[in-house]
Amino acid sequence: MDEGKRNAFLQAASSVTGKQMIGQGFRIEPDRRNALHLVIEQKRVYIASDIGDASFIREANFPLTRSRMMLPLAVRGEVIGVLDMHSEQPQAFTAQDRKSCKPLADLIAISIDNVRLINETRSLISQLELNTSLQTKQTWSKLTSRHTPAYQYTPAGVRPIFPSNEKGK
Repeated sequence: MDEGKRNAFLQAASSVTGKQMIGQGFRIEPDRRNALHLVIEQKRVYIASDIGDASFIREANFPLTRSRMMLPLAVRGEVIGVLDMHSEQPQAFTAQDRKSCKPLADLIAISIDNVRLINETRSLISQLELNTSLQTKQTWSKLTSRHTPAYQYTPAGVRPIFPSNEKGK
């Protein structure tokens, strides 16, 4: 799903057709006429078959599909995607499949979200490192511009010499 939850983009596929659709930048705008809308809005699993199921909708991209199960990929109460499975067998998905696949979909969603959070954290760390580097450089430049750098070798080691302020004397 995009950030505005207005479009679903195909990100991965196992079928040849699905892989071609990824290359074409395939996306769906969820609306009330498709099952994707139901899955996203109601955060419910959708199961349909072409036998005796009025809610089954044939898709031109998958003409051999006779059964379908869509699972919301939700994390922290927000749908971030949908796992859409197709079968050429009628009534291939059951209520038991729903019960066993839903926890797997939840784990997939958590994994996707964790990768997103890791990438955001890395980006923030890079920004912090850059800002810290710039601040250190600026602070060091201010400090060193006030004093002429000089060092004296003594038996105790090397020590910096700061010129005394002669203006006030």
